[in-house]
Amino acid sequence: MNKCLFLGCHCDDIELGCGGAISQTDDLLCVTLSCISPQGIDLRSRQLASLNHLGVKEKDVRFYKVTTREFRQERQLIWKILKELEDEFHPEIIFTHQDDGHQDHRVAYEESLRKTFTGTIFSYSPVLLNSCNNYFVEITEQTLKKKLNALQEYDCYQDKPYFDTKFVTGKAVVAGNVINKPYAESFKTERLIKCTK
Repeated sequence: MNKCLFLGCHCDDIELGCGGAISQTDDLLCVTLSCISPQGIDLRSRQLASLNHLGVKEKDVRFYKVTTREFRQERQLIWKILKELEDEFHPEIIFTHQDDGHQDHRVAYEESLRKTFTGTIFSYSPVLLNSCNNYFVEITEQTLKKKLNALQEYDCYQDKPYFDTKFVTGKAVVAGNVINKPYAESFKTERLIKCTK
């Protein structure tokens, strides 16, 4: 893949929604806007360990401390962070949140599209499978195992249904079925840009 920015509101978002795509990308930056859980747990070490399973080096990970569930009140700060990422990293492809009903995801989605990024934008949901998704990344069984191993680093979330191995595998099977492959991740094309060289 080209130079990619993977944007997550919370630690675990990008692994759940884009883990397969991340593992197939060499030139990337993984960004988490809120690294503190609602219970006050600092999840940075867990996410670094998780992303390591996907081949991501610590130098390619960046954390911010936007307050979980208060993204709307900190909208301008988020826009500023995203603009700085655009100016510094110049991503050709951006993976951002879909507006899937979560208040923080909605703000990240809106700010990502608000004249912030100049590259192609794909959106994802960490847990939902959107029937409008129209961009698919095939993943192998080995890649799926990496993703499942990555999610095991979040010991504090193992009771969440969307962390269940069967759920994650099922989502990959359903997306793969659309493109006649065993497994895939799916995204929605929000903005498609063909750059001239």
